[in-house]
Amino acid sequence: MASKGRFVYKVVLFFMMIILILYISFNKKEGNTNKEERTFISVLGPQNSGTNLVSNIFSLQDKTAEDTDGQKRLDDEFTIRNRLWKHEHETSKIQNILREPNRKLICVYRDVYTWIKSMKKTPYETSWDGNLDSPVYNGKYKSILHLYKHLYKNYEILKKRFPNRVFFCSYYELIDNENGYNYYKSLCKKLGIDIKSRYKYDEILSKPSKTHGYSVLNSSESVKRIRNNPISKKEKEYIDNFF
Repeated sequence: MASKGRFVYKVVLFFMMIILILYISFNKKEGNTNKEERTFISVLGPQNSGTNLVSNIFSLQDKTAEDTDGQKRLDDEFTIRNRLWKHEHETSKIQNILREPNRKLICVYRDVYTWIKSMKKTPYETSWDGNLDSPVYNGKYKSILHLYKHLYKNYEILKKRFPNRVFFCSYYELIDNENGYNYYKSLCKKLGIDIKSRYKYDEILSKPSKTHGYSVLNSSESVKRIRNNPISKKEKEYIDNFF
């Protein structure tokens, strides 16, 4: 009887080992599949275009990741992961990241007039002195307008080349009080990522989007500043003639 009991025990143990091996193998396979199906999203745009706000809105709330500025971003299984500098202006570097089949780009759009106002306040790495005809990035671009034109021309070329992987996001449409949330939802569907609740969306808009520079307190303040502090007539004429 003891011998028979040991035999039964060995048979049961054998089948348990088989089940365990199959279970581990299955989960390993599933994990690899999920990794392959992840959507990695990089956010691009000029300084002061709203890249921080867009990164905050289009990320999700389970885990934390870091972008190339070292700022923490909220993240989930789709993972917003900026291995590309969000203000990158070298075309080749932007194109390289699109070699990844599961990589998508959000290009943040902000109109040139309001963008110029923000750049005058905080020019960041461009080393711009505030004059429309002055060079930026140590002479790499003839003027701040040449930089703006170069960036958005590149984004448009990328959009034509990768229509299902490059998407424009208008800063002001995204923060619009009446239609902003619907605009956000439509972009999420195109990107193939989960949609935040209206509460979470409003919560993000109600706070500063960054801790560096001179960030506005919330999106409503941003809208008010633009309405109450338009660009000068002389500068508008100069910009219009340039484009």
